[in-house]
Amino acid sequence: MAQWVPIPINQTILTNVDETSLGRQSAALENGYVNDVGGHTRFPGLIPFATVSPGRVYTFEYRGDMIAVTSLGRVWRVSRNGTTEDITEVAVTGGRRPIFSATEDELLVAAGGPIVAFSGNKTEILSADAPETTHVAYSRGYALAIEKDSQRANYSDPGTYTIWPALNVFSAEGKPDSVTALIITPYEEILLAGPKSIEQFETSPSGSNPFYRRWMAGQGLLAPYTLVATKFGTYGVSQDAEFVRFVNQTTDPESDAIQSTLDKIDSWTDAWAKEMIMFGQRFIILQMPEATNIYGTKGVTLIYDEKRRYWYSLYGWDSELNRPARWPGWSHEFIWSRHFVGGDGVIYEMREDAYANAGLPQRYLARTGHYQQEGEDLRLDDLRLRFKRGAIDPNTGRNPILALRVNKDNQGFGSWIRKPLGQHGQRNMVLNYGSLGTAATWQFEWFVVDEAPIELVSIEARVERI
Repeated sequence: MAQWVPIPINQTILTNVDETSLGRQSAALENGYVNDVGGHTRFPGLIPFATVSPGRVYTFEYRGDMIAVTSLGRVWRVSRNGTTEDITEVAVTGGRRPIFSATEDELLVAAGGPIVAFSGNKTEILSADAPETTHVAYSRGYALAIEKDSQRANYSDPGTYTIWPALNVFSAEGKPDSVTALIITPYEEILLAGPKSIEQFETSPSGSNPFYRRWMAGQGLLAPYTLVATKFGTYGVSQDAEFVRFVNQTTDPESDAIQSTLDKIDSWTDAWAKEMIMFGQRFIILQMPEATNIYGTKGVTLIYDEKRRYWYSLYGWDSELNRPARWPGWSHEFIWSRHFVGGDGVIYEMREDAYANAGLPQRYLARTGHYQQEGEDLRLDDLRLRFKRGAIDPNTGRNPILALRVNKDNQGFGSWIRKPLGQHGQRNMVLNYGSLGTAATWQFEWFVVDEAPIELVSIEARVERI
């Protein structure tokens, strides 16, 4: 007797095994994520918000304004209506990714050169005595900065961030490697990271040295700008190319499901990570912008779902090659109860009602594992998708399309079957695909390129054993 059975769509992508081994797991989920009821939601798109000078744009919230620093060193103040003001008196130099930290009085920025300060007018050099550094931070009255190509971190006099005595130094001495990253966790822990180790320091309640070492982790950091601290823990890409959570003196791998993908990264240059708490979700974005992706273009961008410990993929679009490419963001900032992404010479707003990336396609694509029932041949009499339909602006006149194809018995995918998502007002939630033949294993793949919301609730197949 034929019966309706659910096709699993509520799992993480699993790239760590050959795709033919997948059953309930997902083979791909691009520009979408598993929502709180186990369905799929399209990832928010990007719309232009403000234009600044050329270069990659990195953003930070400071005193109710957005501060944007470009990879060419210009510094901009951006208001909530998108008005921009060049506040560069001293450029941010060094050629690295800018790191921001705010004290009680000013914003500090470092990118491999001198620390630049901004207190409300124009940028200036913080202090001639402060080291040139890639990382600057603030903790309990001290400004801290690592010395490049050394095991040392320098710090200012307390409350006086222009004074950096030569003896104000503490060292990461657990292993003989240079410190390449510095971060302050939400719990005021100071982490110094190098290629072979990570050490935690805390503020000393007494004594001549205000910082003392608490523990050392035996694994180091492969990509310095992937170190990110959240309320759930501190994460980063370890020396073994694993995305891990650092827990005291141990590391907890979080990338088992997609470790094969990380092992194939051919360039970790400029890799970065950032927590994005957005629209009811808690993600960490992990991007390797110079790595080659599965489509042969540059840019691998992954999303880690902290709540579910799931992984998804993000892509932009290469209009010349007509294929997916690097997701176009370089940074993310939450300000004015809105989400913003730094692009190339432009700042985007990330919005749930945007279904493209600044006018370029944002293709939502999903691919299941190989569904079977104890190896029995199955006749598939019907396939139905339940999702939100007809939620289209009536002024556009669009009728977006969902394309689906089937891989039966792993013989290769057949032709795309295209069905309309529904014009404005066509809100019946079920779309049927009819009979699809007979096979022992079934794999499904579908995508939407058109601008439309995606809220996929379920996929069910009406099957009968033969």
